[in-house]
Amino acid sequence: MMPRGNRNHNLIKELGCACHQIHMTIGNGIKRTRI
Repeated sequence: MMPRGNRNHNLIKELGCACHQIHMTIGNGIKRTRI
């Protein structure tokens, strides 16, 4: 038995991880171009 809320929470967590990785990659790219 898996409630719908739990599935939505996992989905949001996965999206958050992806956004964090993209943010870090963009941040690293900006740092490289500045140097």
